[in-house]
Amino acid sequence: MPRQRRLHLPNAGFHITARTQNGAQFFTPAIRTNIADDIAEAVPGFEHTLLACVVMPNHFHIVLKQGNSPLGWLMQRIMQRVVVHVRRVHGGEGHVFGRPYWSCVCANPAYLRRAIVYTHLNPVKAGLCEAAEDYAWSTHSAYVAGERGGSFMKSNLQEGLVLFADTALDPHEQRRSYLRFIDFCNFQRANRVPGDWLLPEGPERIQIPSAAHGDTYWAANYSAFAETASFTRVNVDVARPAAAILSRIARDVTLDTIRFAGRSRRAGKIRHQLIEALLVYGCRTTAIARFLMVSPSLVSKVGRQMRVSAVRTT
Repeated sequence: MPRQRRLHLPNAGFHITARTQNGAQFFTPAIRTNIADDIAEAVPGFEHTLLACVVMPNHFHIVLKQGNSPLGWLMQRIMQRVVVHVRRVHGGEGHVFGRPYWSCVCANPAYLRRAIVYTHLNPVKAGLCEAAEDYAWSTHSAYVAGERGGSFMKSNLQEGLVLFADTALDPHEQRRSYLRFIDFCNFQRANRVPGDWLLPEGPERIQIPSAAHGDTYWAANYSAFAETASFTRVNVDVARPAAAILSRIARDVTLDTIRFAGRSRRAGKIRHQLIEALLVYGCRTTAIARFLMVSPSLVSKVGRQMRVSAVRTT
């Protein structure tokens, strides 16, 4: 069965998980520290915004706001680094991860908050600690303590915290509002209340803590996406971004010149830059190839070169 295409939706919230082969607990405390550092460095390095993260003994969760680059580039970098860390400590051969990473778009602010809270409470649910603040490899401490918080203390997590704001945008009030969500979920778990606590149906919705400012912020700054859409990747028109990008690369060159460049060295170099920019923008390989009148294999080759370059330079 062919793999499903990854969704590309800049400015949307995503929940990502990668798990080891057969749930093997490869990630020692030292490896977890290395993975946390890699994630904190790589997410902004690929122009995404980190919202939450936790590294467990056999898997990790990342919640982020997607930037312009594909999520696959980010995850390739992170998962390659994880393999290096694991092999350096444990040795052996074969796969470290059991399957490709799982990702899901968070279609509304409630789902995005739910993903953040789920991520931060994962160690408590797994019995690794009594309280979320006791776990070192999570962004929860950075949410609560700001710059003093744990392995992710250098990460700017204000973007995630503001999603919990209710009556004010003051950072201290945002933290209090966030902790209300944490306390709500801890209460539900302690009392063994069934169901998905932050996404309930019916009258139970009124029990969830309010986040009015967070909802407004999400509506103004995040991309919406219908989960029932029949496509798996957003189709991006090529002509309009191509014209805008080309005007920045070479104002004296027209799109027709690039499309019928033949073996012109200068036009070929500009075409290569244009393909790179369109891939980062989110256009599909076949759409770029059809518009620029080149082979899909050429566009794929440019994409591979970009990924190799990104891994080497970051």
